[in-house]
Amino acid sequence: MGESLVVWGLLAADLLAMAITTRRADSSSETGQTLFHHQVDSFLRHPLAPAAVAIGAVATERLDRGQRLSLLPWLAPAILWSAAARRGSRRVAITPLAIEMVTGSIALTIAAIGRRGGGGCAQWGRGDGLRISLAIVVAAISLPWVLADVGIYASDLPGLRHLYLGRHPGIAGGRGPAVHLGHHHGLDGALLALTGLLLSRQLPSFRGGPRREVITLWLALLTVYGIVRAAEDAWYEQIVKRGWTHRRVPPLVVDGRLVLSAAWVWLLLATGGLTAWLRTLHGMSELSMRRD
Repeated sequence: MGESLVVWGLLAADLLAMAITTRRADSSSETGQTLFHHQVDSFLRHPLAPAAVAIGAVATERLDRGQRLSLLPWLAPAILWSAAARRGSRRVAITPLAIEMVTGSIALTIAAIGRRGGGGCAQWGRGDGLRISLAIVVAAISLPWVLADVGIYASDLPGLRHLYLGRHPGIAGGRGPAVHLGHHHGLDGALLALTGLLLSRQLPSFRGGPRREVITLWLALLTVYGIVRAAEDAWYEQIVKRGWTHRRVPPLVVDGRLVLSAAWVWLLLATGGLTAWLRTLHGMSELSMRRD
């Protein structure tokens, strides 16, 4: 469960930083309060809810069927709220459903820790070198967004001003700063990528069967999707705005809506490849599943 607690910590820290910065910027006006609630609502739906599904799946493996059923009374309010909201518009129903996912995941995590303790992280194994390398790259491109979340331009800090664009628009950046203050969708992608990389270390502890296959696919999708989202935002802000190229990474989502393009085909192919690699890495081939 160590990896799950790290992911919860990353998500909570980013949500706290985003909330404090947004409220501090213009907490007294109606516009500032609206922006605050919009950003929290957006963060809840993405990336918090998708990450919570993965964390909950890891916690579920530590509980037996009776323990899972005993958690239903704690989830009843969120379930009822979600069901009632679904009778309204589709847009309104998303947030209660996300709350249901997050609430359930928190309850499962607490129950799993109560049964077996928090535990440490999984032992060093095959594939961890690649995971660390990817995590370092993701963290490096995310640094300007982390600082922007707390109201700081990366270019204002000694040692970073020559590495990252920030306050200044750059050659092709337009009128505003290259990296605006506040939350960035690239950081959402980075958090999902780190979630997939961290939690995939727990796959060897899963019992063989369809459930393990599904969570393997989900973690692979989170990782690839998160990397692409982070790369798209970073490429535009740090490469295109420097004038080095005019070509942009095709977006997957714009204003909360999926953009159908060839990028999704490549994403699904990469997800399939990563899923196969994870299955092979942790002995989840069809032969090993039969032995389980």
